[in-house]
Formats: sequence, structure tokens, C-alpha cells
Amino acid sequence: MVTLYRRHLNDCKDKRPRGDRKWTKCGCPIWATGTLDRWVRESIGTVNWKKAEQQVAQAIVRGTWEAIPEGTTGSVPSAVGMSVEDVCQKFLNDATDGRHLSKETVKKYTLLLRRLKEFAALRSIDSFSAITTDHVRMFRETWKLSPRTAMKHLELLKSFFRFATENKWIPENVAKPVRAPKPKDTQAMPFTQEEMKRIYEACDMIDPSFGHHRYADGITRDELLTFILVLRYSGLRIGDTSLLDTDRVQDGRIFLYQQKTGQHVYAPLPPMLIERLSAIRLRHGKYFFVAGDSFDPEIVSEIWRNKIARVCKMAGIEKGNPHRFRHTFAVELLLAGTPLATVSMLLGHTSIKTTERHYSAWTRSRQQHLEAEVAKTWEGADILKRPANVIMFKKKG
Repeated sequence: MVTLYRRHLNDCKDKRPRGDRKWTKCGCPIWATGTLDRWVRESIGTVNWKKAEQQVAQAIVRGTWEAIPEGTTGSVPSAVGMSVEDVCQKFLNDATDGRHLSKETVKKYTLLLRRLKEFAALRSIDSFSAITTDHVRMFRETWKLSPRTAMKHLELLKSFFRFATENKWIPENVAKPVRAPKPKDTQAMPFTQEEMKRIYEACDMIDPSFGHHRYADGITRDELLTFILVLRYSGLRIGDTSLLDTDRVQDGRIFLYQQKTGQHVYAPLPPMLIERLSAIRLRHGKYFFVAGDSFDPEIVSEIWRNKIARVCKMAGIEKGNPHRFRHTFAVELLLAGTPLATVSMLLGHTSIKTTERHYSAWTRSRQQHLEAEVAKTWEGADILKRPANVIMFKKKG
């Protein structure tokens, strides 16, 4: 691994201490440290950060520290000239046309790689091979995600860099050494029936013009309540619900996702909810809940996330995030006796272990309920009331 840093001079224009390796905006000499064909810690020969990254990228591709004199050309593989945009597009093309990944998976990659390109642009990283492990760590630090979600994002990012490595655009997977934050082993917290009642009442009382957003346009109380009901009775995440379209709601069912085998998974919706969806005024062709001009998943989701937060606040519910509706959907199924494997399939979990981790407390509650039902059958059994020392059978002879 190779690391670049500024070795700040005593007269550093930004007055940074000599040992500050994070500050890169001044004009102090750039040094590199790390191991390639040999270990080195020396000046890179330039104060231009962009040029320094390109020189290091070329050294990594060549596999040697022997430098190409600045201002001259050398034998550098074509991978050095590939931009971040080029590699991202090749990956997405392969994901859709080559591997035929599901739309949901491609959407996750698209959002992640868009953020990566924005991160690279802010740091003037044009060449893909100039991205280092330190850059990946800095990119990870920009994520405002829960530890478990950040772990999933990092898995996608490592898969992307592994694709680049396999195609020999970079010599090594620079994302591989980066570790995800340790996820907290917290149990799901569904809404209680009383909390759901207060949420429904808050939807009827709240000002429909609240939470003004430049992309939002006239979302009504009925639409707000319908959006919450879809979250509650489908188990969909807020991102999928925000961009829900008429193609996904057919014959009283809602399309949840497509399995890796190609099989579609549906869930029925209450007739009342189907009627509410049918009554919504579609502003953009087939989308139920896109109210403004933006179809950006992050913007549309954020609009609804803010509105739900305000509704929960009015209902007097702390930590009323949209994901709790998904937990409510799952827990109500478990309490009704639905097998854990079925709940796992409806939620789209890749492994039943994920479902067990989130809902173990509720499966125990279901087991207690089952045991109580079995115990009720003992009440009329007189034989069970006899003392243990009563001789019930006599031996022959």
C-alpha cells in the first residue's frame, strides 16, 4: 500500500504542524511512503497533488518505484488513462447486459458509483488507477449510514474494485483492506398497535403543506396516509415505496422483488389500500408518490422521510423512522404464526440468518404463544392430575 502526504515546512502557508498528514491543500512538498518493489519514504518530486497521484498510480501499474522523469513519457499500460467515469460505466454495463443483475441491485450500484465519481471529482482524481486505499477509507467516512448499512455498501464497493482488478485495470483491489464499522446487534423495534393508531390520527391532523421542499408539490393528507399504509402492509423499504409505480400493483398484489432464480415475489394488499392507491392523482405517468420534478431516488426518499419524521413527532413517538414500518410488517407475521423462512422471503433477505438476527426476540414470543396453546389441552386430562406414587399397572405374577 502506498500513502501520499504533505511534509509541512516551517513556513507552511496554512501553518500546519509538520506531522499533519491529513491536510493536503497547502503547497508543501509531497512525500510517498509504502512498499512496492521495495520500501520507500521519500519526496515524490512535485508539489502538485494531482501529478503526485498520477505518478504513484503509474508506479503501481509498472510494479516498481523507479520513476519516470517528470515531463517525459514512459511505457505505461493503458489502464492508467482510464477515467473513473469509464470504469464505472463498464461495470454497470456488465451488471445489466452481461450478468443481468436485478433492477434493485443495479440501482444500488448506480447510486454508490455516482457518489464515488462525485468524491473523485472533488479531489481532482481523473485516472481510476490513482485511487488508493486511503481514498477508499476517506470515501467510506463520507457515508452517513448505520454500521450495518455501511457494511453492505462496502461489500458492493469491494465487488466493484474486484471487477476492475480482474480486468487488469488496477494491479490490486485497493478496497479489500478497508473494514466496515462493526454493526450493532440490535433487535427490530416495531410500532405497537397504539402507536400505529396515533400515527394514523396524526396524518388526519397535520397541515398538508408542512415540510416544504423545492421538489415537493402538493402532497395531500390522504397521500401521506396511503404512503404509510404501503410501508406497513408491504414491508417495502422507503426507497422502493417512494418510486412505486402502477406496474408493481396488479390484481390486488404488490411486486416486492425478483429472486436470483428469476422468480417474482408478491404480497397481497388489503382491498382498502388498493382503493386508496387507485384514487391517487398520478402526477408523473405511473408513479404514485413522486410529487415534484425530481426522480432522483435520494431526493424523493428524503422528502417522504422528512414527512414521516414530522408525523411521528406529532404522534409523540420517538425514533419513528420509516424502517420501523417494515419491522411492524415482519413482527405481525411472526406473531400470527408465519414461519420464519416465509417472513425472510417476503423481506428479501439473502439469508434466513439475517431474519433471525433481527427478529429472534419475536420468534421467542411466538414460541411462548405456541407453548401456551399446547398447555391449554392439558386442562381436561384427569390422568395428569394423579400423584406420581399411584400404581397404575400391576406386574404379572
